[in-house]
Amino acid sequence: MVEKLTTSGRLSRVETKFAFIETSLGSVFCPLAAAIPANEHVPNFSNRYAVGDMVHITMVPQEGKNGCKWRAVKVRPMAKQAENASGQVTPTDSSKAQRASKTNILTNQVVTVTNVCETLAYGVNDTHGSVFIPGAAFSSQEVTRLNSYLSIGDELLVSMRAQGDVNGCKFIATSATKLKKSCDPQITGSGKIVSLTESCASIWSSVCGEIKCSLLSWVGGDGGKDAEWLTDILNVGDAVLFTAVKRGEDDQWKVVKWTARGFRLGLERVNLADSYTQTAMSTSDITMRYLAPALETMLSDKPTLRSFLTQLSTIVCAVLSTVDPPTIEDDTGSATLSSIPDNVQAEAGDTCLFLFDCTVQPPKCLRVTAIPPDLVPVMKYQLHKFREYQAKTP
Repeated sequence: MVEKLTTSGRLSRVETKFAFIETSLGSVFCPLAAAIPANEHVPNFSNRYAVGDMVHITMVPQEGKNGCKWRAVKVRPMAKQAENASGQVTPTDSSKAQRASKTNILTNQVVTVTNVCETLAYGVNDTHGSVFIPGAAFSSQEVTRLNSYLSIGDELLVSMRAQGDVNGCKFIATSATKLKKSCDPQITGSGKIVSLTESCASIWSSVCGEIKCSLLSWVGGDGGKDAEWLTDILNVGDAVLFTAVKRGEDDQWKVVKWTARGFRLGLERVNLADSYTQTAMSTSDITMRYLAPALETMLSDKPTLRSFLTQLSTIVCAVLSTVDPPTIEDDTGSATLSSIPDNVQAEAGDTCLFLFDCTVQPPKCLRVTAIPPDLVPVMKYQLHKFREYQAKTP
């Protein structure tokens, strides 16, 4: 029989479905079911607990799962001590106090959308800062996919409450409605794939001309093939159906959702109620999964980290501040170069990779490669990881 231990500790991290508790015996993993009585329905850990709360714990050992050697089987809040009118110390039910404070709903708050995914979004409120907006805050009859309903910059009227600091947000929306409809014209059209990569397809449409359709806006499912990339299910020449919105005054169209003939629209749609898990991919996750594979194509026949970083040369990722004289700038400062190659396909303000010959002093710039804005985080990450690897290599 597994031996159970009882102790006390302090919550060090609170997520939607689990938490971590620091005790004298180390860190303890606590699933939501262990912290809520069986006769109560509380879908979110932060409805009842917050970082810093003291709790009583009954726990059992486990094999290092989640980085913890202990797993909680029962957690209850510790009674806080308070003085009554006569100066006597009396216990108070901290869970009731926490519940009361966390049921204070702020209504009629205007939030501007700053980031949107399929099942969740993030926004900012002028008074309260960043707000997490789960898909379940919207009417399920009105909204099926947030990234086809919302755009960055849209204003929402929300009701929200405080939560523990999760992904930089101290407030979570309990209900949300778009305050004003987007003024961007929207069309639905068709076209054919003229070029295709793992993460993006170029579509030619008689109405919009050539437009880009990314993997992130694909809604056609995987066709039952357990596909991971667009090239696993699509081919050049395939017919495509898309919905796009016009951006700005120029004739630029952004595809908000698309599929191909032969694929069901919205196959394998995600249930928005599951968005309370707050498991949004971070920016680095998104770029590494969807953009990093495009690096080989973008930098073909150009200097790459793998082939040019040696002891005799180096690559620097920096912004080309001015072309004449050539000045570059990064997080550490700025520098003026003696010269740059004549055939540079970059303009002032572009983030670029600069290949330097270190056998001469000062180092000579041999090549300049402009980086698309979406790939800048990926390139900086890869450059950082390569330098870590290079430092460890004898």
